[in-house]
Amino acid sequence: IYARLRLVKHLIPQFIVDRCVSRVIERENASPTIVKLIHEIKILGVKKNIPTLIVLSPALVAVESVACKKFRPPGACLHFDPGFEAYYNYFHNIMEVYKLPYVDLLKRLVNYSKEGTVKSLYRNNGKDIHHFSPRATSFSRRPSPKD
Repeated sequence: IYARLRLVKHLIPQFIVDRCVSRVIERENASPTIVKLIHEIKILGVKKNIPTLIVLSPALVAVESVACKKFRPPGACLHFDPGFEAYYNYFHNIMEVYKLPYVDLLKRLVNYSKEGTVKSLYRNNGKDIHHFSPRATSFSRRPSPKD
């Protein structure tokens, strides 16, 4: 609040702000909080008569890493940052452990990478590794032969 609101900067003395410590939840301890947030979003959706759908959409690097491991010899994929795949796996495991309904795009994206340029499905031809391009909309509506 202090960083975002100008008026608050004049109301709260700097020495109080300096004493504040940010709290960071470690990844291994965060899953109950994430599940609670998802649950609250679903409750809000029910109250507003809005269906809730959880979609796991992995970063481009995670897709390329999984595809590389699937279609290339071992050792050819060492240049990929394992953090992206680990981050995806973290959320995938939360969905499985807590039995949350979800749509997982990883398998479809990996299969697409074999037949086309998966980068084209991400914004700016893969320069934005987290957000899909308009082309991905038509991709997501096509039935996948392997799903």
